[in-house]
Amino acid sequence: MKIKTLSVGYIGANCYIVEFNDKSVALVDPGDEGDKILGEFDADNLKWILLTHGHADHIMAVKMIKDKYNPKIIASIKEKDMIENPDLNLSTQFGKPYSFEADQYVQEGTIKLDNQDVRVLETPGHTPGSVIYIIENYMFTGDTLFKGSIGRMDLPGGSEDQMKNTLKKLSLIDEDYIVLPGHGPSTSLKYEQKNNSYFLLFV
Repeated sequence: MKIKTLSVGYIGANCYIVEFNDKSVALVDPGDEGDKILGEFDADNLKWILLTHGHADHIMAVKMIKDKYNPKIIASIKEKDMIENPDLNLSTQFGKPYSFEADQYVQEGTIKLDNQDVRVLETPGHTPGSVIYIIENYMFTGDTLFKGSIGRMDLPGGSEDQMKNTLKKLSLIDEDYIVLPGHGPSTSLKYEQKNNSYFLLFV
């Protein structure tokens, strides 16, 4: 499996291009600049879009990519209202009201991308339907967990109490995953468990 990271949009959200061994591709959070994203791989191999949450800076290229290549859009069932409501997903505030429907709404558990297992963790706090996707030894954390920080809790749907519970949940994971966040550099789960001040504060 190969993973390429792109910073897209004026907020600089991370979009991840995940190429599996059979050359099929999943995009995680194509937030903007769809042509830039599609120019980084053989787009004919694109099969899935995985969304960690529904904020505008993580979803604004979805419809353009969907219209061109028809990948399957996957998101949390608890994020359905946000994805489908421009006021909730903040695209109205960006001046570009934007909404769509996912093809598959998921809950915590394991889903299949063909033969590839993807573990879905429900991690509310930043938004009600924030999720983390675990593929092999990689953890795509969206705006739940960053290097040395966590996602904002003061935006629509944010909750400090839910974020505390999410961090407690993440603190109990023994595996040391590579953390690929929605903004900023990568890190590791063990490093964050030991050094991230929010773990120390909330857990």
